[in-house]
Amino acid sequence: MQAYEQKDMYPEAFAEFQRVAELSGYSSQFVNDIHRTYENSGVTGYWQMRGRFIEKLADKIDLATEAAIVYARTGDKERALQFLRKATAGREFRLILLNVEPAFDSLRSDQRFQDLVRGMNFP
Repeated sequence: MQAYEQKDMYPEAFAEFQRVAELSGYSSQFVNDIHRTYENSGVTGYWQMRGRFIEKLADKIDLATEAAIVYARTGDKERALQFLRKATAGREFRLILLNVEPAFDSLRSDQRFQDLVRGMNFP
């Protein structure tokens, strides 16, 4: 999915996301909602639906970093930073990519983001 997203190949990314939802055992109603949301709202709808999907899974596995990426991509800086703080508190492995993840480009000038990065003591 991420390879498609980084290349702005959203129809392919959406199709992959839909397959993941189906294979994860989500109801056909949820999968239909995904399809309808994408058709009606395009890429923005895709990211919003993906955010809700990740939040549902976040209780089972560490996905705060992934949620932060999704919210950063939708322009929701507050929620992105909220999930980054949660990821930092949980010491999520994916945070090692914090300085190079393109989704966080819109946050780099925010003092709160800079404080998070500084607090991680990256070299």
